[in-house]
Amino acid sequence: MILSSVSLTNAANVESVALIGSDSLDVIGHGDAETLVGNGGADSLVGGGDTLVGGEGNDSLDGQGGLDTADYGATTSAIVVDLGAGTATGAEIGNDQLASIEEVVGGSAGDVLIGIGSTVVLDGRGGDDSLAANAGVNSLIGGTGDDTFVIGAAVGSIVEVVGGGTNRILSSLTITNVANVESLTLTGNGAIDATGTDAGETLVGNDGGNTLTGNVGDDSLIGAAGDDVLIGAPATTRSTVVPMRTRSTCPGPANRSSWTWGPAVRRARRLEPIP
Repeated sequence: MILSSVSLTNAANVESVALIGSDSLDVIGHGDAETLVGNGGADSLVGGGDTLVGGEGNDSLDGQGGLDTADYGATTSAIVVDLGAGTATGAEIGNDQLASIEEVVGGSAGDVLIGIGSTVVLDGRGGDDSLAANAGVNSLIGGTGDDTFVIGAAVGSIVEVVGGGTNRILSSLTITNVANVESLTLTGNGAIDATGTDAGETLVGNDGGNTLTGNVGDDSLIGAAGDDVLIGAPATTRSTVVPMRTRSTCPGPANRSSWTWGPAVRRARRLEPIP
């Protein structure tokens, strides 16, 4: 490890460099899986397959080639990282500029992490985080806290820990819920669908015509607006079906929402009936 109060280029076979003091300094990595840590000034960290930790001050984190991580895991107050805009802001980190960053690690507070098409991982860690996949992200990791996953483009995986708070997905795409996420809400007005897991959860439709499939578990299915199909499925489980704005209690052309259930569904109730 090198501790430096001057700008430098890291030496071969040295795994980490930490800038010290409060001057604005530059460090350039050798691009071989190292960790570069800024000081209290406005530093420039240039990696290449590295972990970049800006610290305090308005820093520049440039991953260049390779798989690079902007690590804000030490923060205890909320940050907002937008890889599309190339920015990271927060009381503890100032206003950072980001380029060629593929992974982001949040801190212990409620962070907002927004990915782009080249993003590999958004890791919320602690706090009530919001993780957004607006242009394709390989993996969203919630961690502890009540997390929200905002899905606007295809995502490789959503990972939430057991006992990691009360979590939800907001999706504008057809989607299947994941383990340890308690609710899934469809957004927008498109005709998209949602499918539950083997656990009990809440599935909520949008303003379009949706199919909500509870799967195994004791589920709540809420149709909202649109002509929806709500499927409790399969037998041996219990689902609560909540068709919204129905004109009658029987499936048929008069309904604004229709629903399908088997022996699994024990009761249904209507909200906001239309006279």
